Amino acid sequence: MVAETAKSLRERWDAAALAAVLGTGTARSPFGEHAGRVDLRGIDLLAAAGGIFIRRVVFEGVDLTFASLRGVWVEGCRFTGSSLDGTDAHNMTDHGNLFEGCTFSKTHWQGGGIGYDGTRFQGCLFEKSLFKGAGFIRPEFDDCTFDQCDFGGVDFSGSSFERCRFVGRLDDVWFRGGFPEIMLPSGLLRRKRNQMQANFGVPRPNRMLEVDLSGAELHWATFSDGCDLSSVVVPEDGRHVLFDDWGERLVALGAAARSLPERLQGPVEQFCKVYQVHAEKQRWYILNVDDLEAEWGVAARTILDGLDEHNGTPTRP
Repeated sequence: MVAETAKSLRERWDAAALAAVLGTGTARSPFGEHAGRVDLRGIDLLAAAGGIFIRRVVFEGVDLTFASLRGVWVEGCRFTGSSLDGTDAHNMTDHGNLFEGCTFSKTHWQGGGIGYDGTRFQGCLFEKSLFKGAGFIRPEFDDCTFDQCDFGGVDFSGSSFERCRFVGRLDDVWFRGGFPEIMLPSGLLRRKRNQMQANFGVPRPNRMLEVDLSGAELHWATFSDGCDLSSVVVPEDGRHVLFDDWGERLVALGAAARSLPERLQGPVEQFCKVYQVHAEKQRWYILNVDDLEAEWGVAARTILDGLDEHNGTPTRP
């Protein structure tokens, strides 16, 4: 028997087969089941929908391996115990859906909008998925694992995470406690956040409850807008530091910088200036020591020691 390929799975979907999938409100397949799941492998859901919208469809125990959701608006749907491995979700917009016990291996989300209307992901596995270039609105992730995913440059915006686990390298990611507060002239800042809530709804506060970063490596990560890191498990490589009382530590370090030698004073003061931008509403922060040394050179150790001198409970390497 010739092994089925992504190409052959896609080519089997003619007009008649596509027409049999979505009409009843529960996804069906003219090809029966594959490995105990409804066989929708390789389907182009844009073609099956006959337009860009898929609304209020139940995908229960469905195999969507190598399927295409490219350009589809998916709203109010439920995906339970389903595989979306190898799925092309380029430019997909996700509105108020529920994903329970689903797998996303090598799923491509570039250009997609994730979490409009508070989509919820419960007990899902994301493995080697590509999120770089995706837009996060306010999805809710509970009991999910992100293993070796590419989040390069992602701003999680109003996303929230509880009992989730991250494994692998996270580059230039931004975790927030809610929608961002843009630094604008006085009086406009609150209006900016209120406008986002008017457009997208109120996000669940991002408590980062028991989020496990022990197997992660954070590079140039940013935390702001009241992102709670009090119960986070810090990466166990010995190169990450979790600080509480972040704003107070920066103020104390800035004051102490004035008595430092000139070669250290400038870099330390600049460090404080950079990180104080988001410190007013951010009590907790994680620094990567390697990033600190790469950016601030000989001043890195002085910065770490100065941050430590403020009363608190940092986790030091």
